[in-house]
Amino acid sequence: TTPSNVTRTNTISTSNEDQFTKNNGAQSVILDESSRNSCEDEPEDNTDIVFMANNDTTKKIIKGGTVEKLIERLTYENYVDPDYTSAFLLTYRSFTTPKILLTQLIARFCIEPLPGSSQSAIETFNYKKKKPICLRVCNTLKHWLERYPEDFSADERLTTILLDFLEGPMVKTPGFEAVAARLQKAVEKKVFINEDDSKPVGFLMGIEPTALFISKRSRRGNGAVSFLDMDPLAVAQQLTLLEFDSYKLIQPKECLNQAWNKSDKELNAPNIVNMIRRTNAVPLWVASEIVSSEKLKVRAALIKNFILIAEKCKNQLNNFNAVMEIISGLQLSAVYRLKRTWEHVPPRLKVQLQELVDLMQVSNNWKTYREALKQCNPPCIPYLGVYLTDLTFVEDGNPDTLDGGL
Repeated sequence: TTPSNVTRTNTISTSNEDQFTKNNGAQSVILDESSRNSCEDEPEDNTDIVFMANNDTTKKIIKGGTVEKLIERLTYENYVDPDYTSAFLLTYRSFTTPKILLTQLIARFCIEPLPGSSQSAIETFNYKKKKPICLRVCNTLKHWLERYPEDFSADERLTTILLDFLEGPMVKTPGFEAVAARLQKAVEKKVFINEDDSKPVGFLMGIEPTALFISKRSRRGNGAVSFLDMDPLAVAQQLTLLEFDSYKLIQPKECLNQAWNKSDKELNAPNIVNMIRRTNAVPLWVASEIVSSEKLKVRAALIKNFILIAEKCKNQLNNFNAVMEIISGLQLSAVYRLKRTWEHVPPRLKVQLQELVDLMQVSNNWKTYREALKQCNPPCIPYLGVYLTDLTFVEDGNPDTLDGGL
């Protein structure tokens, strides 16, 4: 099983992890540098795990392995690898389940020396193996709760198993009482209270509200307003706020195994599915607004407005997803074939539209768009379709197992 290809060339310090226990009154586990960074105890002929070629002698980069071995490396006693921990927690759902991961982490925490070991061997085992492993387990649980609390909030049984472990084996382990208390507080904060530290959507997107209606147009005798009465920037802002509100709900696990294409997509990738539906609905709204008017000049004015909205989305709000939606609506056959209407669109706006079309061209693997995305200053809303295409190629172009069936 291959959770991720992770590369890192510098030595990782365990100071942050040691501090995790020290700050909570637990006995800090201090390892000498030779035991922390040495790879000499790694068996080269282990058939349960495969390493990539690596010039870094302080640690090996994992290419693949059995689930048991991968979890064992997650809590490896000789050194800590934050990159591997991040990659594992991001992708483990593609080859195992939260329950299996948690139960095996608990088993690692409760590791014991071999029966019949001498007192000296037991002391060495506890100091050089058990305590570092217990510390790694605590650190993994901490990161798991912080980054993916939804794994627990969506599974009451999983939360119960975790709390039973924290209130039982962990709190009864000398030196880990305070750590257990801190993790229990993390469960309460992230799972039960579901505390959200995020700021309002408008603040995150850096949007200064703009009046929705253009005052001179909106003062009609009958009080009625139309889409043409709305300020293009204000409409662009509202589109951006709505899209960001949906975009930020997407969970990393929804991106695994092409979940958005499977029969159970509503269950495993609800937020991606919702975003796809929105991305498909906006072009239809754009086209329907234009073709629903019988007056040529009104249709031309609507096209002008949508071009301006798309331009605001790109140049002022970095909302590339809305740009793609709007130009897709303008390129639908029902709108594109209105030749007489397009003749009344100012040439300057046609040039702006063509620039947006060129930006979102699929040619050369979205090269122009990718370059623009790299150069823009966040916050931004990328075009979701590019990521889904990339993920599809990754899934289809790479086998799930290595040679030999590992």
